Parts: sequence; C-alpha cells; structure tokens
Amino acid sequence: NANTAMLRLLRAVNGSMMLHTWQGGVRDNVIPTECTAEIVVPDSEAEQFAETIRTELAQIKLEYPNESGIALELITAPHCEPMALPCEATDMLLQWLSKLPNGVQQMNSVLNMPETSLNLGIFTLEEYGTKMHVDALIRSGIDREKEALAEKLCSYAEAIGGTAARSGNYPAWEYVPNTKLEKTAVAVF
Repeated sequence: NANTAMLRLLRAVNGSMMLHTWQGGVRDNVIPTECTAEIVVPDSEAEQFAETIRTELAQIKLEYPNESGIALELITAPHCEPMALPCEATDMLLQWLSKLPNGVQQMNSVLNMPETSLNLGIFTLEEYGTKMHVDALIRSGIDREKEALAEKLCSYAEAIGGTAARSGNYPAWEYVPNTKLEKTAVAVF
C-alpha cells in the first residue's frame, strides 16, 4: 500500500518537516500503487532528510523483494515557501495516521482466508494542509464485524477532532457450510 509506505517513510524522519500535500490512491477498493507528498524542510536538513528516506526505502524493498515497482523520486524545489502544516501538526498527523488499521483484521478459520479487512485506499491532504481526507473500504463476511470496524474508525476520527461519514455499504456474504450450492460447486469443480 503506497499510502502506508509513504507514512512509514515520513515517520522515519527526525527533524523539522512540514507536510504541504499528500495524494495517494485513486479508489477505496484498490490497494494504492502510487503516492506523492510535498514536504518542506530547512535547507540545512535537506540532505539528512533525503538520506533517511533512502535508507528506509531500502529496508522496505528488502521486506518486499517480489515488489519490483517500489521506487522513490526525490525532487528538490528551489527555495519555495509554500503554506504547509507546521512541524508539530505534521508530527501529530503522521502519528494519527499510523494508528489507523489496514489490511486483514480477522481471518476465517474454517476457510483459512480473510474474514474482515480494511484498505486505506485514498489519502489526500489538500493544498496548504487544510484538511486530510482518508477513504477506506471495509470488507467482511460478517456484518457485525464490518460494523464494529466502521464504528472503530468513526470513533477514532471523532477522538482526534475529525469527522467521519459512511457510504457505499453493502451486505456481508456470510459463509454457510454444507449448503446444496456448496456441494454442487465442489462436485463440479
């Protein structure tokens, strides 16, 4: 997930970093493959910032050796002074985002496959850091588990002073063993 990878890269930085923009993902039901962020750092910390990001990216590549598309492009802008989140607000935002669940949350022990999962599909920090928007898709084979995870996200957003809205709800397809359809499907297979 490019959003969580970017979050990891930025959380590795110790210094005076201000987040200007963040755009990752295009759909909530698709694991993001690309993410861009504009960061403002003092000139005196720029080289250390770049080195930290490169080092953390090398570690990510070691952890995901089959992901050949992992790449990073650092572009240095000439002394622009964009409006950005102050350092303390950037740190707080990164801490809050790092606490969001992502990926498989619960396995189905009978089918040995994910039962409940969450995809942090879209991260958007609007220009000048005015609002961070996160779109997540929750899937589950059990309606009450999906509802519990949605409530957890809504409660978290409210606890940090944000808002949350639910949309696109669809029912779970709970596994019912030994049905006529299952027996027919297994026999045909």
